Amino acid sequence: MIKMEIMRGNDLPEWVIYPPEYLRLIDYGLVKFAPWYLLDRRLAGLRYDGLKRRYPDKKLFPFAARLDCDDIACWEQGSMSHVIVMHDFTSEGYENRRASCLFWDWFRSAIEDMINHESQ
Repeated sequence: MIKMEIMRGNDLPEWVIYPPEYLRLIDYGLVKFAPWYLLDRRLAGLRYDGLKRRYPDKKLFPFAARLDCDDIACWEQGSMSHVIVMHDFTSEGYENRRASCLFWDWFRSAIEDMINHESQ
C-alpha cells in the first residue's frame, strides 16, 4: 500500500478542511489511478503556490492532477464539498474544464478516465 503525506498545519491554507472521502482514499492507499494521481504534500504546495500566481482572483487548493495534460482537481474556498477540474497553465478565463461536482462524482469520472487510459 502506498503511504502519502499530505499538507497539514501551517502549510495548509486555513480554509482547507479535507473532506472525509478524500482522507478515505489516502487511508486506503488509492493515490494513483492513471492518468490521475493525488498530490502529495510537496506537489500540492508547489501547485497551490503556482495557482495563486496564475489565477490571483481565485482561491483554489489542488489535490489531484493528470499525467497526460495540465488538468488538476481543486477545491475552492467556500465550496469545499465540490471539486472543480480546471486546465492549469492557460490564460485566465480559459482554465475551467468541468463544472463543480461532488467528490465521489469526480472520483467516478477519474476511474472512468483510468479505464479509458488503460484500454488505449
